[in-house]
Amino acid sequence: MALKAIAKAENVIRSLQNYVQTQLGATFQGAAAGDRIDWGGGVPFNDADLPEWLQPRLLAAVRPDGLRGPRDQAGDRGNELHWLYNLNIFVRPHDAANNFRILTLRDTVLDAFKVGTGITVTDYAGDSSTLGVLFSEGPDEDRPIVDPQRAEELLQHNLVIPLRWVEGFS
Repeated sequence: MALKAIAKAENVIRSLQNYVQTQLGATFQGAAAGDRIDWGGGVPFNDADLPEWLQPRLLAAVRPDGLRGPRDQAGDRGNELHWLYNLNIFVRPHDAANNFRILTLRDTVLDAFKVGTGITVTDYAGDSSTLGVLFSEGPDEDRPIVDPQRAEELLQHNLVIPLRWVEGFS
């Protein structure tokens, strides 16, 4: 039996990428909207000349107690999943005028993932229908990452956002 569309990780990942591009692409843009977003997954990314960029990574899903949960959007039983979305913000400070830029970007990214934010999940692996909504539960982690060796050349801030999703099965 094949996985239902609602259980395919590709649909969650591509929906998140679309959401980040739509909500934050203009913030992290150079020559083109969103070209300062390091998507990973084998896509080449060169940050050598960038003053700032975002690095989103979806971590493995966590299944709560007993692997059981509520019903999915179609009314079938399902597993409630908690995905962790790891967002790293990088800034190369140039002078005192932009030393708060990392905090401005942190606030912008955090605003896109405030508690209760719904992210539409589309069936990218199938017929492009809407499968449901992935909900943000606010930040689990919200901290600067300090590398004493590079503190004056590169600033980093890390946000980890738990996302709730119901993976349906029949």
